[in-house]
Amino acid sequence: MGLDGVELIMSVEEAFDVEISDEEKAAARTPRLLCDVLEERLQGRVPAMNREDIRSKLRQIIIDQLSIREDFDDDAEFVRDLGVD
Repeated sequence: MGLDGVELIMSVEEAFDVEISDEEKAAARTPRLLCDVLEERLQGRVPAMNREDIRSKLRQIIIDQLSIREDFDDDAEFVRDLGVD
């Protein structure tokens, strides 16, 4: 994973106060898959975050970190479609 990818994951980990394993990072090739990882990690937390709250916050981090338009697809691949190196 290149610098853009590392910075994106670090921002996500910080914003959600979670640690994402190397295996999870490799598997989270799309925003939807990364949202799945976060949803699993955040289960049982108080206050609870529902999937739409997680998705919304994650999308804003992706937009800010990658300087991309807001209309990207949740199934877009980070490397191929969103330009993460």
